[in-house]
Amino acid sequence: MAASGTAATTLSAASAFAGPEVIIVGSIIGVVVSVVLLVEDNEFHDAMNRDRLTHYSKPFVQYIEDQRVDILKIMEKSKSLPENERTAGVELLLAFNDALDPQNSSKYLPVTISLPVKGSSTAGASTTVKRVTAALTRASGGATYLFYSDGSYARTSKNRSSGIDSGYPAALPGGWGGIATNWFNNIDAALPYQSTTQGYMWSGGDYLKLNDTRVQSGYPKNMPGGWKNMPSQWQGHVDAAIYYPANEKHYMFKGNEYIRLTGVTVDTGYPAKLPGGWRGMPSHFASGIDAATFRNNHTYMIKGPEYIRFTGTQIDSGYPKLMTVWPL
Repeated sequence: MAASGTAATTLSAASAFAGPEVIIVGSIIGVVVSVVLLVEDNEFHDAMNRDRLTHYSKPFVQYIEDQRVDILKIMEKSKSLPENERTAGVELLLAFNDALDPQNSSKYLPVTISLPVKGSSTAGASTTVKRVTAALTRASGGATYLFYSDGSYARTSKNRSSGIDSGYPAALPGGWGGIATNWFNNIDAALPYQSTTQGYMWSGGDYLKLNDTRVQSGYPKNMPGGWKNMPSQWQGHVDAAIYYPANEKHYMFKGNEYIRLTGVTVDTGYPAKLPGGWRGMPSHFASGIDAATFRNNHTYMIKGPEYIRFTGTQIDSGYPKLMTVWPL
């Protein structure tokens, strides 16, 4: 670990997310790297993603040497790019909490660098993260699905430690049979019902019921439908929902409120204000979340470009993290 004030550069994370490849590098606060790299070596990207370098301990320069990639030559290539293709460039990350980890004696500034592959349609595009509007972890197989505001969705298999599966994001409906086209970019929340293969999705004041990945006949329906004692002020809207196996309860979130349900009935004493029993939740998450799911014994909540993870009802150390390193 470099001592404070030492001009060392370290790698803090690598993204397996779709779109332009993203490498997050750390440098001493005050240093902003502003360069677009044109990279033709996909093996380099694969190695970065495979190693999941999500800590400060391995120097970035040493990693480059290990992979036998001449970073200087790569940077030289970028000079030949037209100016309008350099705008992908560098954007500062929002996750300063991670960068200023107390275990790290140096104060690092996280920076993202876009690495478009030559000939790719994503070359020169800005490095952005799709907005997640809903998340669902299927009881059958344990894969987690993220639904985006642009009408696409992604899958992360149960045993995948980071990133999304090959071939994703994909356009809806994909394998989701019977979802109406006007729902594709308006799925507000999704919920697996208890430990069964049935599930629910919400859009506006409507909901539909799923048999695994197919919509049941007769849906969508208007809320509250079969959901009992729903808060009238919610007007049938749900922002996020999870099934929490530890107490066999469902939780639904709307704005800065949440409810707990036994089956389809809201428990007495709800709605409650966030964070409520969700200990350690950052204040900007407590004002409302975009999506939530229970995956591999952890509850995940997503808001904008960030997500948090809970063990039980206590937030884990090191969160929020950026969606570019979903789902650590």
